[in-house]
Amino acid sequence: MVKPASAPKQYDIVILGHSLAGRLTAALTAKKGCRVLVLADSKPENTGNWSTSSLLLERILDLLDGHACRTGPFPFQIMTDQQRIDVNVDLPLADELRRELPDSHHEVMAFLNDLLALGGHIEDMLWDSGGLPSSGFFARQRFRFRSFRGDVPQRVFRQSLRDRLATFSDPEARKVLGTLFCGTSLQPPARLSLADCALIWSGLGRTTGISRAGLDELLRHRFRQFHGTEAPISELRKVRISKEGRIQLLFSEDRIITTEQLIVADRSAAQFCDGQTLPAMVRQHRSFHSGPLGTKVSALLQPHVVLAGTPPLRLTLQGAQAGLGLRVDVPLTGQPAPPAIDGLETRLTPLFPFVSLRLSPQETSDVSRAVIADTPSSIPGAADRIYPGRGRSVFYAGSDILPGLGTPGEVLCAITLCNRLLTLFKKPEL
Repeated sequence: MVKPASAPKQYDIVILGHSLAGRLTAALTAKKGCRVLVLADSKPENTGNWSTSSLLLERILDLLDGHACRTGPFPFQIMTDQQRIDVNVDLPLADELRRELPDSHHEVMAFLNDLLALGGHIEDMLWDSGGLPSSGFFARQRFRFRSFRGDVPQRVFRQSLRDRLATFSDPEARKVLGTLFCGTSLQPPARLSLADCALIWSGLGRTTGISRAGLDELLRHRFRQFHGTEAPISELRKVRISKEGRIQLLFSEDRIITTEQLIVADRSAAQFCDGQTLPAMVRQHRSFHSGPLGTKVSALLQPHVVLAGTPPLRLTLQGAQAGLGLRVDVPLTGQPAPPAIDGLETRLTPLFPFVSLRLSPQETSDVSRAVIADTPSSIPGAADRIYPGRGRSVFYAGSDILPGLGTPGEVLCAITLCNRLLTLFKKPEL
């Protein structure tokens, strides 16, 4: 709890709300000696993203001695009207592709292997350069130089998945790969660059995975171990930010805390910030939940499925036995109209023939204010969305900085923000 004091209490960094990027930033900056206060609800933000590992996340776990969070590879299925491909389950992926894509399995496997290698090069380059690049002229030049030095061609940030898929002669190969990347990212193929696909596949195709519950517990434990302070955000009344960048947090009973740097870690926390402009909220997808599914779900279904169609769907089975339920994530960008519930249920009936799904939308208070964006969400320039104040003392670390990348995108956001803050406080970078 935040205790009253006769004079304002000073922190280096205050973080409002929950996001994976915010919690990683809290633990890492506290480890480096920053005085950090986190104001949040007890329950972490649930974005619905699949929790996958990455080379960058594994490096952070090394810094935090978090080896116990690592698990086996992330299992999921790719489902089309003709194919069912299990990834990271029993058979090697090459054998799955040989069975389901007899005419193009060599070409598809080579493409995925190339993406896995490319993803490693990109992650190495981004780690060495301190995170995501901004859009300024000199930042772009430095990014090009580091890409060249890291054996990452600039064209992979410009070429879209749609253009790359056009080079495959087998239509079934195009469908499987389009379902894989568009279904997991909930982005249309024109908005996914090859670099995006490489980072996505670097997480999905790794030989190691991550326990999200284990990661949450690790970050909570390490933050407290490094003398970080936590308090419920319900105690906060207002954040006052002066034109000069001075930040005061006003609590009940006239308590005041000051901080040099403020991080808004999710959209709901922005309500406390007077006059602070954040990047426009981008509504990337809509989520639906089913009623209880009972015990009549096919044993052939994996807990995570990407389903082909227009649009592709991302399915997650949650819970166990009688409490088993289904989450359906539906992309909105690149679609002519939002999906109807009865249409979704019709599409899902072949997968759940003996179950009454009874889908209902999962809405939040922020959804009505969101906009559906049609502009690409690319890696170059993504750092600008972390620094909405253009060099001032307020940062944004929500899950929608790079929403199509899921967990790897939030990790990239955290690395970028951590290094920026550590530089400001004249402490060694990660």
